[in-house]
Amino acid sequence: MAENHRPKRRQLLADVKIKALNINLWIPAALTNVSKEGLCLYVMGDLKKKDRVLIKFTYLENGSMKDVEEVPGVIRWKSAVGSYNAAGVRFEVKVDRKTYPLLNKCLKHVKA
Repeated sequence: MAENHRPKRRQLLADVKIKALNINLWIPAALTNVSKEGLCLYVMGDLKKKDRVLIKFTYLENGSMKDVEEVPGVIRWKSAVGSYNAAGVRFEVKVDRKTYPLLNKCLKHVKA
């Protein structure tokens, strides 16, 4: 029987921004979990399956939000949840300490 491999995910509630590469508009979203391979989020915007996107991560420094890293990805699935859309995003690049050091630090205890 084939084993269903799923990467370990870190449960994390955070505000992020997302935008489709073909639209120059950042949309606020709520991140629910993240792994070294991708993430799940809730968004009010109308993203489509297979859209190429950028995810903008921010952090709090001295009381204000600082933009940190923009990670490219692809929408793998989407599902309507009330007036929101839940979506799964697979990163297009490997997340490691060289490519995305702050996201990698957040994921240091998660094994893909």
